[in-house]
Amino acid sequence: MSVRAHRVINIKTADATFDMWHDVEVVKWLERNTGFLEPLFDGTGLTEVRVDDLEEMLEEIGDKISEDVKKNLVKDIKIAKKQGNEFISYLCY
Repeated sequence: MSVRAHRVINIKTADATFDMWHDVEVVKWLERNTGFLEPLFDGTGLTEVRVDDLEEMLEEIGDKISEDVKKNLVKDIKIAKKQGNEFISYLCY
């Protein structure tokens, strides 16, 4: 079966959860423990992370993350769980 390219009509995003350049501890953790960065090209693109991984990250390095980023991550996790999603999609640009 072939893979086909589809033109994108609409992508709706929320406010940024974290900054790929400035929230270094978050990015380092994701790089070490998940495949978050693999689908990205030069740090941009669409990727996903497991809700469980984000919860684990908050437990492990929550004290190294800014309060704003922690609040954003907790919000993303709550929304995903409410919707029954195991993964959260992030569009990085």
